Amino acid sequence: MPKRLGALVSLVAALFSAVLPASVVEPGHSAAWYDPERSGEGWVLEILNDDRATVYWFTYDDDGGQRWMIGVGQVAEDEEGRYIQVTELIAPRGARFGEGFDPDDVVYEVVGNATVRFDDCQMGTVNFTAFGESGETTLQRLSRTMGAGCSPINGIPGEPVREYAGESGNWYDPAHTGEGLVMQWLSRDQALAYWFTYDDEGEQAWMIGLGEHVDGAIEFPALQSTRGARFGADFNPDDVEIFEWGAMSMELACDTGAMSYVSELPDFGEGGQDLIRLSSLASPACPYEAPRLIELYDVEWIEIPLPEDGSITVRRVTGDGTVIGMHALDENLGELVVMRPDTSEWETLDGQTVWRDGPVLISPDSGRIVATEAPDEDFSTPFEPVAWWAESGWAPLAGMDAPYSLLTGAGRTTLDLGSNRRPACAACPPSTPKRLLADGRHGRRRRRGWVSEHADTHHARTADRRTDRS
Repeated sequence: MPKRLGALVSLVAALFSAVLPASVVEPGHSAAWYDPERSGEGWVLEILNDDRATVYWFTYDDDGGQRWMIGVGQVAEDEEGRYIQVTELIAPRGARFGEGFDPDDVVYEVVGNATVRFDDCQMGTVNFTAFGESGETTLQRLSRTMGAGCSPINGIPGEPVREYAGESGNWYDPAHTGEGLVMQWLSRDQALAYWFTYDDEGEQAWMIGLGEHVDGAIEFPALQSTRGARFGADFNPDDVEIFEWGAMSMELACDTGAMSYVSELPDFGEGGQDLIRLSSLASPACPYEAPRLIELYDVEWIEIPLPEDGSITVRRVTGDGTVIGMHALDENLGELVVMRPDTSEWETLDGQTVWRDGPVLISPDSGRIVATEAPDEDFSTPFEPVAWWAESGWAPLAGMDAPYSLLTGAGRTTLDLGSNRRPACAACPPSTPKRLLADGRHGRRRRRGWVSEHADTHHARTADRRTDRS
């Protein structure tokens, strides 16, 4: 096989529960799968609408030649959860590759059946009977399909979904019924294609390749093929021989398209096909449309009570529903107030006035809040960020020896600081490069950072050194 796509598999031990997870089938299972101990063969799944699925098994025959099977399955459910039941695995054969292809030559032989179950979105098993053999094979994820996730179902968070994501599916030329291409856009913006076809003697053949979107086409510069391994119990990954087959180009719309190919092997030559769609994944749809918020989450609108005099403004809302507000004391000063989930009362974080118009940052668990001390009107009095900790209350960010610092932003493990350098600020110290070492909460969090001068602004960036955070 080509270079394997890395699949990150996490095994979590349940310390307080012995209950096994139920078997699941989600749109995110539309992907390529394989058994690491049987590298060189594998399975491709398409999760379709109406509780249907298509299964492709690419493997070898008893003589080291290529073999592939296809089956349309039904998503069923029993006491163990949801699973895919394929009652007929079909192994087509008999047609010739290329211009001499005749659909009437294709012989469709039912050779077995299969049942596919997934423990989660990463691992599963398939129990099969085919060509007189029965067995169970582990399935490990080999690819992730763009716009098709398990939870949320609309894709992988943080990975973009392109407008062409809905092109994933099975494509074929009606003049070549009996062969076809499975193409899936991957979450990393590459295309994975399998071409299930025949050689010039009517024996089964399959090719695989990775492609990219180039000027409206999907270019697959290096399709590869294999040979050498044996079917079933006699399979040995060391027997798999990989060789270059050629190149392919596809141009697809939602329902129609075209492909062309050039093979390095004389028996295959070059040519093209006019394509139509045979299958569409349950997700994403074509054309792809970004999901609405209510399609990604269970949304409940809750009114936040605010005083009629406008003295409290909402500044932040955390993922757990905690609301952070600013209670104005005067034109410059304010105090932070908090409304916890499932309450309708504001709680004042006593003991510290802050700059009313300055930024306010809060950790995802609402256990730490960072704001800026209130400067006076001419910025002549030193000011710096201060932090509130759920366990101990307000405290300065110790060790931050950069006076006149305004909190300007933050990342997951960093704070961004800037100084307002007004010409009238005679008391402000000069901006000279320095290294900043700060101890967060009473020396319990070590922070390192840097300060650099850029025109009239210097920025200090402090990186969290805790080993228990990524």
